Amino acid sequence: MNPSHPAEDSSVDPGIESEPGRRAGFRWWPAVMILVLGGGAMLVAWFALGLDRTYQVFSLWVLVPATVFALLLWWLFASRLSWRTRGLGVLVVVAGLGTLRLEDYEGDMLPVVRFRWQPTREEKTREYFASVPEPATTAETQSLEAVDGDWPQFRGPRRDGKVTSVRLSRDWKSQPPRELWRHPVGQGWSSFAVVGDLAFTQEQRGRVEVVSCWNITTGEPVWAHEDADRFSEAMGGLGPRATPTFYKSRIYSLGATGRLNCLDAATGKPVWSKSQDVLEATSGVNLSWAMSGSPLVVDGRVIVIPGGAKGGVAAFDAETGELSWASGNHPASYASPRVIEINGQPRLLCFDGDGLTAYQFEDGTELWHQPWTNGPKVNAALPILVDTDRVFVSSGYGQGCALLKIDGDSQQPSIAWQNRLLKCKFNDPVVHDGFVYGLDEGILVCLELETGKRRWKRGRYGYGQLLLVGDLIVVQAEKGQVVLVEATPEKFRELGKFKALSSKTWNHPVLVGNRLLVRNAGEMACYELPVE
Repeated sequence: MNPSHPAEDSSVDPGIESEPGRRAGFRWWPAVMILVLGGGAMLVAWFALGLDRTYQVFSLWVLVPATVFALLLWWLFASRLSWRTRGLGVLVVVAGLGTLRLEDYEGDMLPVVRFRWQPTREEKTREYFASVPEPATTAETQSLEAVDGDWPQFRGPRRDGKVTSVRLSRDWKSQPPRELWRHPVGQGWSSFAVVGDLAFTQEQRGRVEVVSCWNITTGEPVWAHEDADRFSEAMGGLGPRATPTFYKSRIYSLGATGRLNCLDAATGKPVWSKSQDVLEATSGVNLSWAMSGSPLVVDGRVIVIPGGAKGGVAAFDAETGELSWASGNHPASYASPRVIEINGQPRLLCFDGDGLTAYQFEDGTELWHQPWTNGPKVNAALPILVDTDRVFVSSGYGQGCALLKIDGDSQQPSIAWQNRLLKCKFNDPVVHDGFVYGLDEGILVCLELETGKRRWKRGRYGYGQLLLVGDLIVVQAEKGQVVLVEATPEKFRELGKFKALSSKTWNHPVLVGNRLLVRNAGEMACYELPVE
């Protein structure tokens, strides 16, 4: 060895650049500072600012990309690694991200990602319907009638989510629920209308929007009506949102783009000479997350909330489909219309984008309007009649809830109390024995209706849906579980649970007798629940 040329130090990382005369090391401390500052900002936004859950997630949409971008700048310009190493690192990250795809979003707007090689919901649905025979077309028109125990429309006969025809067992350990059938279904957030052994729902199958009928005993298809409509939006997903309504042997459905159909319930054949476009009829514009309110049929009128300039609410003749009346110009939102009896008089209530409005359902005369809104003008949970002259309302996005006192048709309601203890985003609450139970940004809450005081808050079920069965609550959790909870203000009591579906579920469950129908944007199933 030549002593005038000492051996090079083998400990020097060849991937780290050095300046003449000195050896430079990997500069890691800026990355630590970025992570500390970014993480601290996220913690402050999440916990210290008192934000609504959705706005907490929105804050992450800003802070996470900003932190990642700062780390990218450090990696490229301040890490002191060789350009080869920096480029290789970027390529590895890009390749890793390239294996992922955005599936959808949860109810609080958190993104859901999947590997690209995993089949999509549409692919699973396409494969299933390609493997099953077409429904028989030999069905004949027949008279169908809804009886006690049936579920003829969204949220049940009274649109309040209450089941009165069965007493469920509280013991799901010794008598667990039993699966009767399960299979894929087209995408959409529709629930079911059930009459006899027939269940009606809406779904998206490829390029067509479908109103479908199924036998709830076997799970087999009965008929399917197709329209060349397709609605897709990144956060809300693909397909129809509303639930069909059964009325006098007919099915009335409102599609995501505003198409109103009248179909024969036994065969699925159109009854009207043509379907109606409720947006075109009222000069309306579709909502960001699509038409979602399920049609209400009362006294021969099909009532919808298009939010058009020529009719915020509109009624179509149930026999012909012709426009009967259109009234008001309040912007539409995502709640369905309801008719409830207030102070002895039936009144049509519409939870619009700017508040709650009461109409005479016979001719659409506006009686009063109670302002109630939030930033995105999203009112999605149905108003609930508490007694003869009080109505409970709740909305998400930081708005909260209130009990309205209605003194008469000629004056605006007064607010008995208002707070932010129950913020129902698109999850309908239920009322039992003077208390309201609902999902406050994904957590089950019990409030005293007289005062608005919270009795308890437990059970993280996400943005799911509720049914009231006697003194029990059936919770369809967002992640697919079905949970049995006691409806009592004393304390939170979870009695049982089981995994009913395997992915995000926003659809309302239906209980007919002891048969529980559940579905989401990928599958549908029927369970037999134990009874007393």
